[in-house]
Amino acid sequence: MAFITKTDILRHIPAEELAEITRSDDTIINIAIDKAVAEMKAYLAGRYDTVNIFNKTGTGRNSLIVVYGCDISIYEIIKIVRPGIDLEDRRARYDRAIEWFQMVLDEKINPDLPILVDADGDSTKSRVLVRCNKRRNQHYEENRTYNQELDGD
Repeated sequence: MAFITKTDILRHIPAEELAEITRSDDTIINIAIDKAVAEMKAYLAGRYDTVNIFNKTGTGRNSLIVVYGCDISIYEIIKIVRPGIDLEDRRARYDRAIEWFQMVLDEKINPDLPILVDADGDSTKSRVLVRCNKRRNQHYEENRTYNQELDGD
């Protein structure tokens, strides 16, 4: 069973409207869902266990990921079937979903998702931010008296 299903999509768009847009072709829905899941995985893959996240079904899924996945899927359906039409509401929902995933990627948001770990159970990608101070040039004047005393002058 897929992470996002047609039933999930129907919670966000009326069945008649979806049937009209897709001409009752479920292949279009499946393509859009696959694209949406691939896009979400791309944002989460570096830090989160996407296999674990996207293999879950039913109530085991993260509800926020499902909602944003449906928004992305519906936008993809519209782009596939009617590429010239830009529905303002759907575009806004898509943009909000992408903005959320971008904030997760930038670690401004930390969703309750399983972290990617290696075989030992350690996090596979620890992010360490390395910064340094602005480069400074050191200038000094030679102390002639001290150097002269050492040279015996």
